[in-house]
Amino acid sequence: MTRSQQTNESWSGMRDNMAFFAFDRARADAITRAQSDLMKQVEEMQQAWLGRLKGAAEAAQALVTRCAKCSNPGEAAGLYSEWVSERMEAMFADSRRFADQWMQLVDTAMAPLRAAQATAEDKAAVPEAVAASTAERSRAARA
Repeated sequence: MTRSQQTNESWSGMRDNMAFFAFDRARADAITRAQSDLMKQVEEMQQAWLGRLKGAAEAAQALVTRCAKCSNPGEAAGLYSEWVSERMEAMFADSRRFADQWMQLVDTAMAPLRAAQATAEDKAAVPEAVAASTAERSRAARA
């Protein structure tokens, strides 16, 4: 093998390595973006949850205020029963909303894994392409 062929082979190997590292950089960037998206979603979930807790506290305070103005225990019991029904409905709505948000969070968390899987499948095809390219360059160099 001549010195020129050795140099060409060396550069070829370096190009392949640079492509590999660029590929890893892209994957690292994708993971960083996914983590950022996860944190944004968690923050939104937390803010929504705190808003619902504030609403529940305000509803409880309003119940106490309304019960304090009641003239008989039956009226207070009716107000309390209404409040319990409203709170049950709110809890069911909260649980549905939480389940939806949780599924969105899981989808966001899984995105880098899906991308890594697709990349691994692409990467498995790369050695075959590199080998074909190297063989083609070798044939061209001999010609």
